[in-house]
Amino acid sequence: MAGLYYEEFEVGETIDHATRRTISEADNQRFCDMTMNQQPLHLDADFAAETEFGERLVNGLYTMSLAVGMSIPETTDGTIVANLSYDGVEHPNPVFHGDTIRARSTVTDKRET
Repeated sequence: MAGLYYEEFEVGETIDHATRRTISEADNQRFCDMTMNQQPLHLDADFAAETEFGERLVNGLYTMSLAVGMSIPETTDGTIVANLSYDGVEHPNPVFHGDTIRARSTVTDKRET
């Protein structure tokens, strides 16, 4: 599916994205390696076992990047040259190896740049 142009988005519209992905340990390890993020909560099973989570967490920036990527086919594939910003990013729940991520986008506002 091709992306949408500015005029095609409707404020209040919600798009459930078709693509899903189950996050593997290797996905998380590669992302941490590429970004040089050596936070033991993401990489060290013994360390993470002693935390309130009891196991390693998937890097939150990987989770966000994955969700953005999954949104592209139904939103901006081939129709924009850049994203201008990400506002109000929250990580309300931890993500663990083996979790399947789904994404939903809601158009909350439109502004011309």
